[in-house]
Amino acid sequence: MYVAAAPLVYTLLFLIWLQRKGYFGGLHARWWQGAFILHVLAGIGNLAVWVFAVGHGDSINYIHDGHMIWETLRSHPSHFLELTFGWGADNVYPEHLLYISEPLKYSWNNIEYTMVRIHAILFVFTFGNAWGNIVLLNIAYFAGARFLYFRLWQRHPERKTGLFGLVLLIPSVVIWSAGTLKEGPALMLMMFISGLLLDMEKQFRWRSLFWLFVCMAVMLLIREYYVIFLVPLLFLWWMGQKISRSGWLFFGAALAGMVVVLVADRTSDDYSVAEIICEAQQFYIPIGTDPEYDYHIYSGIDDREPLTELPGVLNNIFFRPNVIHSSSLVRRYFALELMLCWIVLLMLMIQSASRRYHISPTTWLLTWLSVAVLLLYGYVVTDADTMSRYRSIPVFLLLVAWVLPGERKLEG
Repeated sequence: MYVAAAPLVYTLLFLIWLQRKGYFGGLHARWWQGAFILHVLAGIGNLAVWVFAVGHGDSINYIHDGHMIWETLRSHPSHFLELTFGWGADNVYPEHLLYISEPLKYSWNNIEYTMVRIHAILFVFTFGNAWGNIVLLNIAYFAGARFLYFRLWQRHPERKTGLFGLVLLIPSVVIWSAGTLKEGPALMLMMFISGLLLDMEKQFRWRSLFWLFVCMAVMLLIREYYVIFLVPLLFLWWMGQKISRSGWLFFGAALAGMVVVLVADRTSDDYSVAEIICEAQQFYIPIGTDPEYDYHIYSGIDDREPLTELPGVLNNIFFRPNVIHSSSLVRRYFALELMLCWIVLLMLMIQSASRRYHISPTTWLLTWLSVAVLLLYGYVVTDADTMSRYRSIPVFLLLVAWVLPGERKLEG
């Protein structure tokens, strides 16, 4: 009985906590309670679709592996600890763990195994109830959402309703981040990172820097390429604090980086962009190419492929899925929402330029981070549904980045 009650109990406890907090960021607790219920229902619906309709996928695999590990806690606590916090070579386990390691979907050196570890830990508090895990993941997600919202609200208190909708009510973000997939924890970390950068723009504190590094360390275990892109961008962000037009610094660094990559690709026998893209794409090819779209499969042999296929890459980023070539209602909705997001983003950028708003280094960091991630996805992802899921985070970050300008105008 207590197992079945876990999701409801945690939901009610968090709703009560929100009620006791009262107004936050200029909004009554009912706003936050309503959004939380929406996220929980979306998360439950998300997992239900994977379990009862799709029948396979990362959501099911994370739950499967995490539950198997949790079940060892009562009989072999040391095995639970070893499987949850241990690490080793690919599919190589001590003999005493072979009885459980063989049925696992992921090896403990795989980055996907991070979500298995998270679910194994959460099962301790939900008594093995996967729906309860969704509630706890959404509570953690709301911590990041409230952290970022409050800092956006401090800059633009007159936009509180719009900012609330941006942070918590974009449908595609809710759908993909509210369930058991990596999008929820990854976006939560990016919201904390964005908020901490805004804090340090206002006033540098060592505590903020410490938590920034903690968030990046955890992100390294979930979506490592975000951290790979973040490291040089943070250096530019630090330099950008000292100049008024930091955008040129980021643009110049991006241009210089592309030149370095191009020169290295042309002159080095050990470095090939085409081979790197081909290798990265192997993760997605087993999913299958999308029958509704003609995605290019890279050979890794032709060094010109990354440039000759760039128009297709941009098409993948901006227009897939699209209404014309989509047969399902879900894809058509995602296509319409995507177009709306691009339109809103363009309007925000035009407004910032026409009104000569000061554009902070944080805006440029989030912009170039999103551009880098979107280019990566445009090259390697081979189906439109995965593209919709992965793209939800960088598009969200772009919208956050260009909501920021407006605090003060440039002089001269």
